[in-house]
Amino acid sequence: MQQVSSMRAHFFPLLVCLSCAAQAASLTLDKTPVVLGKTESVAVVIQIDEPEGADLRPLRLAVNVGSFGAVQRLARGKYRAVYTPPGTRFPQVALVAVWRETGADAPIEFLRIPLYGSTTLPVGAKKGAKVSVVVGDDTFGPMVVDADRHIDVPIVVPPGERDADLKVREPNGNSLTKKLPINVPPYNKVTAALVPHAIVADGKDRARLDIFYDSTTTVAPGRIKVKASLGSVTFERAEQGRFVYWYVPPVNANAAQVDFSVEVDGDKAANATTQLRLGLPAPARVVVRPPSKPLQADGVSKAPLQVVVLDNEGLGLPDQQVTLTANGAPVGGLVYRGHGIYEVQYVAPSDYPPGGLVQLSASVKVGEEKLEGVANYVLSATALPKEAVAQVVPAPLPADGRTKGQLKLDVRDEAGLPLPGAKLVAVASHGTLGPLEDEGGGKYRASYTAPDDIPEGEALIRVVDATGGFEQRVVVPMREDPRRFLIGARAGLVHSLSELMGARFGGDLSVPVRAGPVLLWLSVVGQVGWASQQLTDASGQLTTRSDLLFVPMTARLAVEVYASRRFAVQLGAGGGATWAQYSTSLTGESASAWGPNVGGFAAATLSVGPGHFFLEAGYSWAPVSGPGFSAETGGIGAALGYRLGVL
Repeated sequence: MQQVSSMRAHFFPLLVCLSCAAQAASLTLDKTPVVLGKTESVAVVIQIDEPEGADLRPLRLAVNVGSFGAVQRLARGKYRAVYTPPGTRFPQVALVAVWRETGADAPIEFLRIPLYGSTTLPVGAKKGAKVSVVVGDDTFGPMVVDADRHIDVPIVVPPGERDADLKVREPNGNSLTKKLPINVPPYNKVTAALVPHAIVADGKDRARLDIFYDSTTTVAPGRIKVKASLGSVTFERAEQGRFVYWYVPPVNANAAQVDFSVEVDGDKAANATTQLRLGLPAPARVVVRPPSKPLQADGVSKAPLQVVVLDNEGLGLPDQQVTLTANGAPVGGLVYRGHGIYEVQYVAPSDYPPGGLVQLSASVKVGEEKLEGVANYVLSATALPKEAVAQVVPAPLPADGRTKGQLKLDVRDEAGLPLPGAKLVAVASHGTLGPLEDEGGGKYRASYTAPDDIPEGEALIRVVDATGGFEQRVVVPMREDPRRFLIGARAGLVHSLSELMGARFGGDLSVPVRAGPVLLWLSVVGQVGWASQQLTDASGQLTTRSDLLFVPMTARLAVEVYASRRFAVQLGAGGGATWAQYSTSLTGESASAWGPNVGGFAAATLSVGPGHFFLEAGYSWAPVSGPGFSAETGGIGAALGYRLGVL
C-alpha cells in the first residue's frame, strides 16, 4: 500500500483547546497519527499554565474513549502520560479533560486527540486493473487486481470523513471513478470532569460538574441528562459544547459516595460517569511554603508563611489541627485561607542562626500517627552592622591641627559578610571628622583632621548605626607634632677603627615630609672634629706635633619605621663631603683637602617640649688625603642632641 505523506502534515496540529477562555493547555504526541488497531499506546506531553506552587496539586485527566496511565511531571507546566486508545477501529475523537484539584472553581480544559480508523475496502474489478482509494487528502494504492477479480484495499480514515473516492484503471485504458460512503458507527462523544473529588455534606460545600459533548450542531441543554444517586444537580450554563452543573449534597447525608451519570437524548452511544466522595478525606501530604523572599534576622521583618494540607488526590483539606515550629520553637496564629492553606505572618528571629538556616516543620495527626512536612528557609543577614574593622591612616597621626588623615571601616553583618548601604554616623571626640562615604562592598571612608594638641586621654571616634543597635569606638593613634622645620645641636664620639678617635660637635637642619602613610626626614648635618699627635725621638731631644681639623657635611634621608605618642625610630643614610686641614710643627707647613663621606645610621627620638631629644648610632666612610697626610675621618659613632621646632 502506498500512503502519501500529506495525511501527517494535514493532521499534525492534532490538539485544540475547547475551553471558551484563551488557550491555557495543549497536548503533543510522540508519534502521529494514532491509528486504531495499529497504535498500541502513545506518549502524550501536556503543556499547561502553572503558577508558582501550583504543582502541589496533581494534574488530573479524564477521557471519553481509551485511558491514561499515571501522570509524570517533567518540568514546570510540562507533564507526560501514556494514552492507550480504545479497542474499536473506527475513526473517533478522544476528548481529554485536564484540571487540578484546587476546589470547585478549578479551571478545566478540554482537548482533542484525533483517532484514525483502520479498515479494508473490498473492490471488484477486472484482472489486471489498478485500484486506488482516496480518503480526504490521502491516496491508498494503486493495487493490481489478481485473477479472482477481487481485492481488499487497506485504508486509514481520519475522524469526520464520511466518504471515499474509488478510482479504477482497467487494462484497456478505461478509467472509472466512484464515490463510496464510509459508514462510521456511533461512539461516545461525552467527557465529564468533577471538581473537587470530595466535599462535606454541610449544606454549603458544593462541587462543579463540567460536561463536554462533541457535536457539529448546537445542542439544547435539555438534551443533556445528568442524574445523581443522591440529591440532584443544578444547571448553570452552556457554552460551545460545555455544560456546567453545580451539586450540593443533602445536609448530613450518610452516603459515602455520590454517583453521577450523563446521557444525551438522541445519542445512545453518548454517556459518562463520575463519582463524588462525601466526607473529609484523610490527609496524605503536608507541604510547608516558606516566605517567598529571605527576611532579615532583625526580630521585626515578617512575611506570609503557609502550610498546605492535601489528600492523596491533591485536594486541600480544611479543619486540620496544624502544628508549626521554626528551629524547634512553636509558631502559632495559623489562619485557614481555603483550599487547604493555613497561613501565618512569620516574624524573623532577632538572632541570626548558624548559616541563616531556619528549619520549618508542620504536622497534622492522622489517627495515632503524625503526618509531617519540612522545609528549609534561609534568612538574609540583617542590614545592621555586627562588627567593623577600623583603621586610621596615617598612624600615629601628628597632633598638629593640619595633617589630613582618613578613617577606613570594613563593616560586616551577622553572617560575617560585607555590609553595603549601612546607615552609619561617626563622631570624633577630638579633631574634625568628615561624613562617612559608602565605597561599596562594605567599605566606608571619612576624612579626619587631627587636633592641635594631643588630648590627655585617648582620642576616640564613635561609630553608630541609625537605629542605635550598633556602636563601636575607634582609638585614633596620635603623636606629638613633629614640627615643620627643626634646628638641632649635637655632640658625639666617633672611632675610625684605626688610630683616629675623638669627639664631634655640630648642628643640623631637619624637615619632616609625609609620603602617604610614611614619614620621611630630610636633614643637613654639619660637624667639626679634631685630632692631634705628638712624636718624640729616642733621644728625647726632638719633638714634633701634628694637628688635624676636619669638618664633615652630610645630606641625609631617614625613614620613620616606628612611632608612638612621643617616641619614634628612624633608619637612614646620607652622603656629602669632608674638609680637612693638616699642620705639623716639624716643617711649620699646613695643607687642606676634601674627601667624600657616606654612611648609614639609626636614630631614636623622644618628644619633649617644642622639639625632641635624639640619640643616633651609625657608621660612615670619610677618607681625606692631602699633601703629606691621609686620614679616615669616619667610622663607628654615636651622637645625641636636641632639635628645636621653629615652625
